Amino acid sequence: MRKLSLLLATFTLALSSWGYELQTIEVHAAKMDRKVTNTIILPEGYRESDARYSVLYLLHGFGDNHSKWAAATTIEELADQYQVIVVCPSVGHSWYFDSPINPKSQYESQPSHRDAIG
Repeated sequence: MRKLSLLLATFTLALSSWGYELQTIEVHAAKMDRKVTNTIILPEGYRESDARYSVLYLLHGFGDNHSKWAAATTIEELADQYQVIVVCPSVGHSWYFDSPINPKSQYESQPSHRDAIG
């Protein structure tokens, strides 16, 4: 019986879920006239709250994309724990600044993503 109780306790802890919400959204980048894909992580309670939240922008490495942070870390749990919104934009093979050569690579001057969260 004791083994069963221990097994159930372990199983319950393993099932404890975080309340975060992970979304993949596309934001129209007017200056580049194209859509930029983003992973957005909203902490538990965000939808029901009128509170203001800090926003953490996590930028992927060269050649990765918006989903890298969520796939390689526990950032969703940290967003919940610290009650922050996490935004991970996908900029492809860019250095996150406005290219003087390529008009389709103007990431630095793009507006904030906050209006896309809703």
